[in-house]
Amino acid sequence: MDSAAWSILALAVFAMVFVAVLAILSARYRRDRHMFIESKDVVSGIVRVFSGRVQKQEESLDALKETMHRVLKTQEEQQARLERTTEHMTESMDLERRLMGALGRLAGKVNQLMSGSAVKEKVEPLERFPADGYLASIEPALSKLTPTELKVLQLLAVEGPLPSPNIGRTVGKSREHTARLMKRLYEQGYIDRETARIPYRYKLNEKVRSALEKRKEDKAKQKVEEQAQEKQVA
Repeated sequence: MDSAAWSILALAVFAMVFVAVLAILSARYRRDRHMFIESKDVVSGIVRVFSGRVQKQEESLDALKETMHRVLKTQEEQQARLERTTEHMTESMDLERRLMGALGRLAGKVNQLMSGSAVKEKVEPLERFPADGYLASIEPALSKLTPTELKVLQLLAVEGPLPSPNIGRTVGKSREHTARLMKRLYEQGYIDRETARIPYRYKLNEKVRSALEKRKEDKAKQKVEEQAQEKQVA
């Protein structure tokens, strides 16, 4: 064979090798492209499912927020209604105490007139009870006070004279509620008011202080007796 024949044979072999490599690469490309399309479809499906779940979660959160808003609104309305009811009850108890004080003074005057020893005296206003009137039997009066009123009296017994804003912050009441509360306790004689400076400072009436201390001592004594009885039983 001459050189031309060898050249043709070499070219033919190279062409066959090139075609074979090209066929292999083409097959790999088609396979990789098919796998890419399948992977893309799988990823798209996952994204759609995840997006749907996220949307459902967002809708659930929105519904939960709306429910919580309605619940909070209902609780606020109930709290406001409860505060109004408490104020009405407090006003009713206040009126009852005033009536009891007025009836007590009236009964004393009737007794004086009937015994012939009545004396002409200055009539005091009904709003503030004298120390020898209603507060003479302070223990029954204390038992009719609301928990907030008792808390205020105990605060003044421990801290001493305080202005109304400090008392309101301590007992957790609004400024208006505290002002009405302090006015009521002052008018009933449970506390005294210092007017030397503004804001006014309120202090505990001495007879009320003594009654509270006695009440505390009685409770401590009762507790000790109960503990002693429990030890005896054991």
